[in-house]
Amino acid sequence: MSEKNQELISLLNMAYQTCNAKLTAIKEGEHLPDAELQSVEDGVQQLFKDFSLPELWMAPIPYDEDERSKLLEFIVGVQMIKADAPQQFVESVNRTIEFLRQRILSRAESLVKDVDDSGWNQAMRDQMLQMRKTIRLTRFRFISQGHDLDNAPECQKQDQRFKTLYKDYWDKLMSGEVESNKEEVSRMNMLQKHIKLIQQLPDFLKAYAQLNDLIAEQSSVKA
Repeated sequence: MSEKNQELISLLNMAYQTCNAKLTAIKEGEHLPDAELQSVEDGVQQLFKDFSLPELWMAPIPYDEDERSKLLEFIVGVQMIKADAPQQFVESVNRTIEFLRQRILSRAESLVKDVDDSGWNQAMRDQMLQMRKTIRLTRFRFISQGHDLDNAPECQKQDQRFKTLYKDYWDKLMSGEVESNKEEVSRMNMLQKHIKLIQQLPDFLKAYAQLNDLIAEQSSVKA
């Protein structure tokens, strides 16, 4: 994922957390009718649900300094709104939802629609690089906890499978022998996120095997 996208994700997360914190404060103060409050909350949740689609983040999403400034102004502005001034909060949220949908989300969705087959292969290669990093860091985490993975038969087996399958799949993505697509990239992205959160070694080894099975399936390799 590009540094530009990382920055945008950070800004969106800040905006989301700021909205939720202010919504909680307004709920506790009972300064807004329940129906209106629910409408605002639904709008916030749906917007960030739409932004959470993995395929939106496979390529850099362009946004300029003015758009970045508007998002920062919104975050700071909402933080300063008092809980007993809910209408100011509602108006600010609604303006920002419209801004994000029309200026940034729509642009990201257009980029996804414009991606051709070779573009999805590039997106998958980027995802595979992220996956390789995740596997390496997760292995290191378990080793640092005292697990001897270098002498664990199941881990050695999956390491060897991953090394072989990774190279084969990468070469086929590069040559165009296989063509990836939105669904495959999304599946790989979700599995990578799952592996990053795993805390128990048996769960990691199970997910590691699932990863290798997925790569084999997508590259049509028996290994």
